[in-house]
Amino acid sequence: KNFGQGTVDGYLVDFKGGILAGRNNSHVGKNIFAPGMPLYNNKGLLPKMERPGIETPFYYKGVKYIGAAAPVNRELGWRVVIFQPYGEVFEAVRRQSLRILFVGGLALLVAFGLAMYRSHRIIAPIGDLLDAADEIASGEYGKRVKVHRRDEVGSLALAFNRMSAALQEKITAHQHSQEQLKETFHQLQIDSRKRERKVRELMSISEITSAISNSLDINVVLTTITKTISNVMGFPICSIKLLDKNTDSLVIMVSNGLSEEYINRAPTKVGQGISGQAVEKRRGIVIENISEDVRVPKDHVLRNIGITSMCCIPLLTK
Repeated sequence: KNFGQGTVDGYLVDFKGGILAGRNNSHVGKNIFAPGMPLYNNKGLLPKMERPGIETPFYYKGVKYIGAAAPVNRELGWRVVIFQPYGEVFEAVRRQSLRILFVGGLALLVAFGLAMYRSHRIIAPIGDLLDAADEIASGEYGKRVKVHRRDEVGSLALAFNRMSAALQEKITAHQHSQEQLKETFHQLQIDSRKRERKVRELMSISEITSAISNSLDINVVLTTITKTISNVMGFPICSIKLLDKNTDSLVIMVSNGLSEEYINRAPTKVGQGISGQAVEKRRGIVIENISEDVRVPKDHVLRNIGITSMCCIPLLTK
């Protein structure tokens, strides 16, 4: 009753190979075993079996089988023979192999995915840190990296942000100090120029005073004044005119840089020309652009001698 479950064939065989009992009763009393099947070796039918054995695969009625035999009664030579189709024997092995391959492949995919995920979580923040470092190197001192983690990489990002903030603070303070130094230096330059001008003015006053004290010649005194004014103010041309009350006209007494054409022209009447108007109005007149100012006649000699601007100041004495 225990034989013949599924596609497994089992038989009780005597020492001659005759079937004593089996799944198929029609085989009882017959010897269905042939060379290559269980109970045979290279010398023929085995009369006795001392120990169980598994035979090599064989073909029976066109179907590949694998069988096994074991002794039941060594004195009588009885044996039990079981065989089963080869494919069924190894189907479980095949299924198990496929199952192992599937589980192993799935585990490999999961492991690969986890490895990629972990590597991305490590490499991506490091890449952000490198990009932020490059931007800071190019002058973006306020660059920060986003922190979404609490592990070592997150701690590194926090430390980087603290470093960036401290660097930005130091750079800002340094730039502010540079601006202050620049402003201070500029102010020092202005003060230095003011002091230099003041010195020149004092020296000019000293020269004029010395000229007045040392000479009674009005021409010497006026010449000293024109040269001093030219040096102190940086004027390329300077002249002094005196009022002739008899003719009510202004006559050039001394000049520095004026052409002979201008010096030899007729005296200027009070109320005429730029200098005459300044005397008449008793206040200074400044012309910034002689070529465009309507107060200068088109045929005036000033337009021909290369003067671009001028100022006339009346000096009044009591």
